[in-house]
Amino acid sequence: MLRAGANESIWRKWYEDNEPEQLAIPDYETRISENVEIGPFLRLLVVRMLRMDRCILQARDFIKATPQMGSRFVEPVTDTMEMTYDESCAEVPTIFLLSAGVDPTESIELLARKKKLPPPAVISLGEGQEPVAIKALNGAAQEGLWVMLQNCELALELMADMEQAPTQRLVPSISQLELWEDGVFMIT
Repeated sequence: MLRAGANESIWRKWYEDNEPEQLAIPDYETRISENVEIGPFLRLLVVRMLRMDRCILQARDFIKATPQMGSRFVEPVTDTMEMTYDESCAEVPTIFLLSAGVDPTESIELLARKKKLPPPAVISLGEGQEPVAIKALNGAAQEGLWVMLQNCELALELMADMEQAPTQRLVPSISQLELWEDGVFMIT
């Protein structure tokens, strides 16, 4: 159990610091440092409990320091859109998992221009956009174009249906795998 009452001023200083995760944890630092196996996890728990706003940074440090994981799990991915395109195929959608402030749309549109393709159809799912998305996917499959589906978490039923693609078409009239050979669809 964490007891901060005896050294309230030291704990207050730790709590009010801009980067408390970088400081020694009052009253517990020695015990945390001595326990090599779970000490870093205990530090993460204390930061999470008292300064949730700093938890992601502490979690990153924890992951870096854990031998089973290491820094490769927290380093940013530096793949370019060209590298992503080169590794992709028409039968498998490219999925971008985004964080706040990250939007690959501009990079994808730039890549389409470089490949001398029209810009991808961009559809923001939700609010009854599933039929629009299906129509765009089927049209892109016929013409070898790209489709970007955004906010996929708002159309989970469509995502489940798409798991059957390309072996089963979303619209029965399109049933040949060859139609997808030139097309790539991207999901964000």
